[in-house]
Amino acid sequence: MRYGRQDGREEHTHVEEQGTADRLNKSAGKVTREKKSKKKFVAPIKSQVPVKDIKYPLKIFEDASCKEIEDADIVNKEIFITLIFSNGSCQLSGRRTDAACCGEGLMMCLDETFYYFKGSSAVTDVLGKTMSSNQLICYDAKAIIKYLFSFGRDVQQFQFLDVKVAGRLVSPGQCPETFSDLCEQVSAIPRYTLATECPLQRAAWHVTLMKAAWETLKATMTNDGLYELFVGTEMKVLPILADMEQRGVCVDVDGLEAMGEVVKTRMKEVEEECYRAAGKHFQINSAPQLRAILYGDLKLDQKCNITVRKTTAKGDKSTSEDVLRSLMKVHPLPGLILEYRHLHKAHSTFITGIAHHVVNGVVKPTWDQTAAVTGRISSSNPNLQAIPKTFNLVLFPRDGADPVPLRFRSVYRGRAGWRLVAADFKQVECRVLAHAARDEHLEQALRSDDLFTDLAARWLEKPGREVSGRDRERTKRLVYAGLYGAGARTLADILQLPQGQLEEVIHSFDRTFPSLKRFCEGVWSECSRDGGRVSTVGRRTRTFPNISSDDAAMRAQARRQAVNFIIQGSAAELCKRAMCECVAGLRRAGVAGRLLLAVHDELVWEVAADEVPRAADIIKWSMESCGRQLGLQVPLPVALYTGHSWGDLEEYTSGVASVLTFTTEAIKTNK
Repeated sequence: MRYGRQDGREEHTHVEEQGTADRLNKSAGKVTREKKSKKKFVAPIKSQVPVKDIKYPLKIFEDASCKEIEDADIVNKEIFITLIFSNGSCQLSGRRTDAACCGEGLMMCLDETFYYFKGSSAVTDVLGKTMSSNQLICYDAKAIIKYLFSFGRDVQQFQFLDVKVAGRLVSPGQCPETFSDLCEQVSAIPRYTLATECPLQRAAWHVTLMKAAWETLKATMTNDGLYELFVGTEMKVLPILADMEQRGVCVDVDGLEAMGEVVKTRMKEVEEECYRAAGKHFQINSAPQLRAILYGDLKLDQKCNITVRKTTAKGDKSTSEDVLRSLMKVHPLPGLILEYRHLHKAHSTFITGIAHHVVNGVVKPTWDQTAAVTGRISSSNPNLQAIPKTFNLVLFPRDGADPVPLRFRSVYRGRAGWRLVAADFKQVECRVLAHAARDEHLEQALRSDDLFTDLAARWLEKPGREVSGRDRERTKRLVYAGLYGAGARTLADILQLPQGQLEEVIHSFDRTFPSLKRFCEGVWSECSRDGGRVSTVGRRTRTFPNISSDDAAMRAQARRQAVNFIIQGSAAELCKRAMCECVAGLRRAGVAGRLLLAVHDELVWEVAADEVPRAADIIKWSMESCGRQLGLQVPLPVALYTGHSWGDLEEYTSGVASVLTFTTEAIKTNK
């Protein structure tokens, strides 16, 4: 619509009245049309940005004859670059809506001149030499890297500087969806727009906006001490993520379908049990129908003598998981509903949700380093990070029966002639916490065979052999609740404790490990003094304006988030650094191995079968060295696992790691 209505409600009323009159007249054998009222013209708002008739100097290359670039011998310059798509748009214009729209060429800006290299024949060694000799500033570098991959171009020597990643690093609380949003974020507002509709000229105009945004972002990162993190870690991760997306993960489609049938069969069984328990058929996924049965027909809230909380949107009685769990003791239906939801979610997420993305037996998720404020890498379309190690087909086993597990990860396999090698940091967040809090008890516990059994024994003052599984689990949850910033209500739900007893447990835990509480208080104090700003071990920063708020709830939330940011953000930087070091180590050694998955603290590699021992040792040594590079005083042990599928990995041990460490250190010393 070009122009807005002055009063949409009046127009709607007029149409309703006209329709009523037509129906009445039609019933009398005639139809009369009343003249509609004329809409009042509302002039469009004029743009405040002036239009200029500017033509940028532009040279187009469609073949290998880029003699001008070769003779110029351009080195150590900032080259601004964007990908041009087949519909004429570029990465910066935000108009690429067609999923089938693909990259068609690269536009580069050297000084004040623009060059367009169209098609595969223009991506020559000369262009590659120019790109490898300069800094490449762009928006969404992954797309450009994948475009170059499609022509077999190696980007190992290219130095990309991504303004999209820089924008998130400077303002982690904001995540601009488009380049236009980024420009607004850094106040790189266009002073004019172009009169021409020529796609290449408009792309050149957008590149000038990117130059202005980059100047602001570079200055900000330098002033805030973020530039080293940006170049040394974030930009080195980019080509690794692009390679992960390009390569993808092999999926056993038949195995996936077989698991789907198992889950569907179990869902059907639970569905029939739900109908028998309710005494009639109903739509299990319908909240209104379920509400009517639970609180109308069965009156379970009255039988439990509880007041069910209301939904925020409509004020209806809730059918959430915690409410259903509270009703399980008086009737089987709530537990069966939870069983059904458990299965339904697994089927839609881990079976059909994955199958939709499998092409020729391979799934290629998107890996994003800007989605999480802590810097963690996330996975989407589909989210392979969410796939559990084991899935219990029966949520509430009856009569003491053992749970029936399904291994959804077993359908993700290495290619023929390749094996998977998984490397997992052991309790990396706890180790970061031990370093930051300088907690001697926690450091000692980290050196024991079982961290949480040792902590539970210290807390409960009993020998380790007397620590029960429940003691260990409760200790583990208390530690991670502090790491992840869980509030009192969340912690009470996790531990299934009343508020009074929860406070006693927390106080007891704090008395045993006082340095952990002192660490949190130190973070809050420093954050308040520094204008709400906190930093990770890698110098990633975030500001919490509400850290000194008069509102107790907002202040408490900011405090939890500040502690969580330091711990999780530091762990994320360790994992990113590990990715970079491992890739570099494997490349230097000439070992055929590529990263497939980054699941928080676990990295999963695909390695040529005959090179698993060498690859495993390089990966282990590289990961365990990352802590020292970031100044951590605690060890970072890594557990290794190998196998043909992600779900059937076996622990891998080797004595070569110590030899490798000695050799590498000797080389460094000689250098």
